[in-house]
Amino acid sequence: MIKVEELRRMLTKVGFEKTYLIEEAPNCSIYMGIYRDREFIIAVFKGTSSFYAKIIPATLVSTSHWQCNYIKYSPMGWYVFSDSIDDLVKRLGEKILKIIELKFPKQFIT
Repeated sequence: MIKVEELRRMLTKVGFEKTYLIEEAPNCSIYMGIYRDREFIIAVFKGTSSFYAKIIPATLVSTSHWQCNYIKYSPMGWYVFSDSIDDLVKRLGEKILKIIELKFPKQFIT
């Protein structure tokens, strides 16, 4: 898995104001990121040959469920897939803009 500080730095480059590590497991890391004053859960997974990530507005998941096993199988959220971590983070930046453009009511993305 990628180092926590390196991923946090990369997320900052694509527009996240802050990121906090919530959980770290061998093939999964969960972060809470703030993007344009909205909180998102970002789960980054290492598959057998690639990386993938899932983004969920933080208000849609109870804090007790901010865990790799729960987030992975939660029906809520959007996925991003890539062969490299650099490209994955770039795609995360693009995806988060699309999520915000969906214009969720403010109570869903705070």
